[in-house]
Amino acid sequence: MQSACANGSRLTLHQNSPHLQMLPCRTPWSSRTVVCRSSSQPNIETMPPPPPPPPPPPPPPRPTQAAPWYKPTRRDFITAALGSIIGGGAMYVYDTAIITDLVDELEEAEDDLDLAEAYVSQMSSAPTLEEVLEGQEGAPAEGDKK
Repeated sequence: MQSACANGSRLTLHQNSPHLQMLPCRTPWSSRTVVCRSSSQPNIETMPPPPPPPPPPPPPPRPTQAAPWYKPTRRDFITAALGSIIGGGAMYVYDTAIITDLVDELEEAEDDLDLAEAYVSQMSSAPTLEEVLEGQEGAPAEGDKK
């Protein structure tokens, strides 16, 4: 039995075949849907084989392990001790030789400044800083006045 589909092609009706691709096809004289098989449609013999299954997903990455705590060796302790001794000696030399010399120079500069200030105040007959400070020690502070 043949049937005409909406596109005008002639199709053969096979209702009981289990390997058919079902297409809704209505005839102009009936509202009933029929199963149509076209010669251009693939059937079980002409269909290509199914694609192979996808490969399995890769395994999850291994969890990262924490690095083991560093264990110092005897060589590390010896190196640290020598570095401490050498560093301490360098700081002692720096403190005694360089800083002491700098402090001595600073004290000499302060003495020179005091001499220069005394000379200038003597020339201008202005009171020196020491005289001003001595005068303020005996006088009451501004906040103590009543």
